[in-house]
Amino acid sequence: MANSVFHPRPPAPALPSSVTDLLAQRKTLRTRSLNDDVEEIHLALWDDLLYRQFFLPIWKEETIEGTFIADELMAAIQVRDYANAHQKPIAANAKLAAIIRSLHVVCRRYGISRKERQNLVGVGRDRDSKPADSNFALSNGDE
Repeated sequence: MANSVFHPRPPAPALPSSVTDLLAQRKTLRTRSLNDDVEEIHLALWDDLLYRQFFLPIWKEETIEGTFIADELMAAIQVRDYANAHQKPIAANAKLAAIIRSLHVVCRRYGISRKERQNLVGVGRDRDSKPADSNFALSNGDE
C-alpha cells in the first residue's frame, strides 16, 4: 500500500439552502390522502358539541342514534358537509363508509377510539366481559 497515490475526492453537491429548495428536489411527491383531510376536519369540528357527542359513547346503550354505526354515520355526514363548504375535495367526494373508516384511523391516532376507551375503564377486553346492569354490545369490531 506504500505505492498508493492519494487522489482528492470531489466535494459533495451543495445542500438546498431553503425549505422551498428542499421540497423542490423531493424524489417522491407526497399526496394528500383522505385520512389527512378527515383529520383536519375532525380537529376543526372537535369544539362543536353536536359533532363531538357522536364520539362520546363507548357502550351501545349510550349512543345518540341507537347504534355505533348510526352515530358514526352522523359524524361522517358532518365531515363531508364541512369538506364541501371548505373546499376539501378528497373528503367532499368520498363515500360515507370511507369517511367512517378514516374517522376510525384518526381516532386511533389520538387514542380516543371506542375500544381504547373501553379498555381504559377495564371492561370490553373480550366479548364475554359485561358491565353490571347493562346489555353490553360492541359494534362488530368497528369503533
